[in-house]
Amino acid sequence: MTDQLKQIKQDIPITLMAKKLGYSILDRGTRQNINCPFCQDHNQHMQLYPGSNRYFCHKCRAAGDSIDLAIKGHNYTIQDVKNLFGYIDHQPGKEPQKTADSCRQKRPEIDPQRREQIIDLLLEICFNMELTKAGMEYLTNRGLSFEIIKKYELKSIDDPKATARHLLEKYELDILLDAGLFDYSVNQKPYFAFFMPAIVFPHFDLNITEISYLSTRNLSGDVKSFKLHNVPAKYYFGNECKHSETVYVFEGIISALSFGQMTGRDNFIALNGLCTPARYNELRELMPGKRVILALDPDEAGKKALAEIEKPFYMDWRDIAEQITGSRQLPVHPNGKAFDANDYLILTQQGRY
Repeated sequence: MTDQLKQIKQDIPITLMAKKLGYSILDRGTRQNINCPFCQDHNQHMQLYPGSNRYFCHKCRAAGDSIDLAIKGHNYTIQDVKNLFGYIDHQPGKEPQKTADSCRQKRPEIDPQRREQIIDLLLEICFNMELTKAGMEYLTNRGLSFEIIKKYELKSIDDPKATARHLLEKYELDILLDAGLFDYSVNQKPYFAFFMPAIVFPHFDLNITEISYLSTRNLSGDVKSFKLHNVPAKYYFGNECKHSETVYVFEGIISALSFGQMTGRDNFIALNGLCTPARYNELRELMPGKRVILALDPDEAGKKALAEIEKPFYMDWRDIAEQITGSRQLPVHPNGKAFDANDYLILTQQGRY
């Protein structure tokens, strides 16, 4: 390790490194937490330890120091880390070596023509992708009907390596990178963003005319989902969001689809994460004149998120519990996890609704 990197470790607190990388830090007094870049966590399971300048994710077990957070977590090069804090190698006439990582990170914004090419690419990939037997079994075990699976064009990946090979054989790597389907590893090798067997959700735009994004729900492992790399996340819209006077907002796509199946309504949005005040305001601006009702999971994270939003409309899960179970007591799993919309869907299929 160079003297400059040692100096960065010594001088720069890991909390400052996290802020420089764009994280919102949850300060709990004795603990500081952020979302984990390794498992795409959105519930701030990664804890920062200022005393030792280290981090540890209590979900995927990723661990390291402040330099690792930048290099391993965000594909920064060593030169990128130096530049981030003004540690410059003074070598007159010599430009810093460009690497795949730094090129991807500093790439310019996608122009409109390229954006159209990416939309066509995502559409073509989804059109040619299948819902495998394993994917169908997963979805039907979650209580989703064939009708709603077909309506929302859900797909699945059983063999990510084979899928990656197929994409690289058929398409130029450059457009796969711009689409967020591939990224560069710290070893400068391209890798597939969806590298675990998973359900694939095509995200359509609000008009339901084009595919604007893809996300996944993994079929196994502790990490629930992956998203496109280096591409801003998009909401998951139900088919009737644009025309309905009321819109229900869920954290996860499976919960949103479960609500759609139980009610026969397609006026839902899935966030793929928790709702912040900024997100709530963004949704209200996106849906002017509509009644935006938050249907966040009735767990501690959902309750905390709801408490931070000023005077929202929200779904009272006690009403749902009473309709399905006959009691306003919120049911929980043996592990203490509160029921979400998908759990209530499964209850209705057991003849209790």
